[in-house]
Parts: sequence; structure tokens; C-alpha cells
Amino acid sequence: MKPASITIILICAATGLAWGIGRSRAAHLQQQLADRHQEVAALRHLQREHDRLQSLQLSDEELARLRHDADARELAAAALAKPAEPPPAPIRALEPGTWAQAAAWKNCGRATPEAALETMLWASAGGELGELKGVLEFDDASRVHAAAMLANLPEIDRRQYAAPEDLLALVVAGNVPLDSAQIVARQHVSENEVLEYVRLKDPAGVTRQVCLSIHRTPDGWKLRVPDTTVEALTKLPPPTTLTGH
Repeated sequence: MKPASITIILICAATGLAWGIGRSRAAHLQQQLADRHQEVAALRHLQREHDRLQSLQLSDEELARLRHDADARELAAAALAKPAEPPPAPIRALEPGTWAQAAAWKNCGRATPEAALETMLWASAGGELGELKGVLEFDDASRVHAAAMLANLPEIDRRQYAAPEDLLALVVAGNVPLDSAQIVARQHVSENEVLEYVRLKDPAGVTRQVCLSIHRTPDGWKLRVPDTTVEALTKLPPPTTLTGH
């Protein structure tokens, strides 16, 4: 074989080998580049996820505000769950052994016998018939007498009263002296009944003593108006206006 042919063959072989090596290196570089692109994409994805999670984290100020709001909601819920305390009862003017002027009588509710007694006096003096009815207790016999009393009134007067108790309240109010009152003594009859001995004084200075039976009811303490009292009241000319007392 001629030297020139051998040279050509060697050159071709070297060229082919170099081309193969270059191609292999190019493929390897391409794979490295692809891997690097994947790594960059993964890093970018991780960075975006990190930024997203970072945005979800609250600052110290926001955490403090949320804790404050949660505490406020708990306090509000506790306040709503706690039953409202009733307002304090007015200080009674009517005390044992002391004369209490009519101008000092108050609406003291019905929580105690003395409170119910002063409320009755206050309602009678002020013409508060609704409150007066609420603090008086009538039995069936009392209502029968009241109905008879109401039936004996002229029709024009009967129309002023929706029920016999309305007329009885007005009659009771008309028979309460309007100067002063004094609790003389108190007697416990039972857990649900108290007798109050009371002196009543009218503007002329005339006093009289009465014994009032006060009973505990589901609606508080109430003054029982006995049938005998109602019967006696039915014999009196009933007032037709609140100014009559």
C-alpha cells in the first residue's frame, strides 16, 4: 500500500475518531445543560414556594392583634353567657320605728315584704294603678265581692274598669292616708307569709293602725286583700277618679 493511501486512511480515521469524541462530548454537555436547566427550574420553584410560605407568616404585630381580638371575643361571649344582674333596689324610705313621709315613698319592687309594702303605698299615693294591682293579691271571694261592687255602678262608670281588680285597686288607693307611714312590728307566720303592723297618718294628723298580710308568690311578695276588707270596701262610695284620694 502506498504511503499516501496510508496517510489518507489515518487522517480519515483520526477525523472520524475526533468527530465521535466531539459528538459524545456535545451530547454529554447537552445533558449537563438540561440537568442544569432542571436544577434552575427546581430552585425557582422552591424560591416561589418559599416566598409564598413567607407571605403566609404573620408579623409580631399581626399576631398580637389576633390574640387581642380573640381575647376580646372570649370576654364578649362570657359577658353574653353570664345572666344580667338586676339593677339594685331603691333604698327604702319605710323602716321599722321611723315615720316615712309620703313624698319619700318609692317603687321598691316586690323582692321583700317591706319593699312590697312601700311599693303599695307609693302606687296608692301616685295613682299608679297598674303597679298597685301588681302588688295586691285577691282571692276568689274577694273577686266575687268586687264583681258585685262593679255591677252596682252606673254603666258609664263600669266602662272605666276592665276587671273587678281595677276597681279594687282604685278603692284601696283611695283609702290610703297620704301623709306618712310607720312600721310598728313584724310577725313571721310562715316562710311564705309575714304580718306587718303599720301606722298610717293622714294630713290632719289622725293615725290608725292596720295589720297587713303579705305573701310570697312566684311574682314576688304581695299584699293579700282579705274578703272581709273587700266586703267593707264595697259598702263605701267608690271613687270615680284618681283625684278622689
